[in-house]
Amino acid sequence: MKDSVVTGDLTGDVTGDVTGSLTGNSAGVHTGNVSGNVTGDLTGNVAGNVTSTGTSTFATVDVNGGAVDGTIIGATTSAAGTFSTMTTASAAITGGSISGTSIDLSGQTLTLTADSVSGDSIHGGTISNFASTGIDDNADQTVLTIGADESASFAGAVTVTGDLTVNGTLTSIASTNTTITDNTIVLNSGESGAGVTSGTSGFSIDRGTADDATVLWNDTGDLFELKVGSAYSALTVNGIIVSLTGNLAGVNTAAVLVKVTGDLTGT
Repeated sequence: MKDSVVTGDLTGDVTGDVTGSLTGNSAGVHTGNVSGNVTGDLTGNVAGNVTSTGTSTFATVDVNGGAVDGTIIGATTSAAGTFSTMTTASAAITGGSISGTSIDLSGQTLTLTADSVSGDSIHGGTISNFASTGIDDNADQTVLTIGADESASFAGAVTVTGDLTVNGTLTSIASTNTTITDNTIVLNSGESGAGVTSGTSGFSIDRGTADDATVLWNDTGDLFELKVGSAYSALTVNGIIVSLTGNLAGVNTAAVLVKVTGDLTGT
């Protein structure tokens, strides 16, 4: 030993502080402070703080207590991590994926921004026993299908509790039996003019390849018209009671009780 410099191998116990650079292997139990650079292998247990101002590389690190604070793990090269329990406090998991396990959010809130769910994350899967305010899904098959053209198709019955507003140009009903509770059906709703702007309003009966039959209100003549195609059609009734102003022409085979003002021609 010369001028506090040890050259060569040192075998035995060293008690006290060692200040300076240690080059070579140091094996054994070290008690006390070691200040300086350590180049070589360090084998054994370290009790106390290890402060590194450069880069320290460890092949395997087993941290059984304490905390790792103020740093980023995997900042340069990411790798897989295995956690039996991971607890975060206002932390964010960015990038990568979580797979092969379930996520328990009991009592918590999962917030997704727009377009956060994409690909086949839900498509082809099953959402069951899911209930929340406004949503109750207990289906065992596909009930709602949303098309690429933003259309929606329901496979089963649909019940609307409340008003149903349809804003479109066509409403098609293909049901076999249609039941309407309302005792008054309003046609030409929303008319802003003093009459039927289109001239007529009423019902049309589809007769396939034959001309349609219509019951129309003719706003120009202020009268109802029964037509097949463009031609007027006959009305057959068991009896009719009318107040007639004008001319009545033709053959009348039914009972007619009428107050006539004008000419009455026929049998």
